[in-house]
Amino acid sequence: MPTYTYVDGNGHERTVIHRMSENPQVICDTCKAVMHRKPQRVAVNWNGLPPHLASARSPAVNALINRELPEQRNNHE
Repeated sequence: MPTYTYVDGNGHERTVIHRMSENPQVICDTCKAVMHRKPQRVAVNWNGLPPHLASARSPAVNALINRELPEQRNNHE
């Protein structure tokens, strides 16, 4: 099950584990205020170079991506 971080208006944080389908009302143990889920970063798999490193590709790879080179395929008839 995923782990979520909840915060309240007083700066208190609490980590809670629950199902994605659940929407629990989390109460702060310190000040008894209602807590709200804190947005979290997620990992992104670019399957290659991330966009900010696109200039690091070789010219041949850029040409293939831009379809400047003819495709080489074996035609089996």
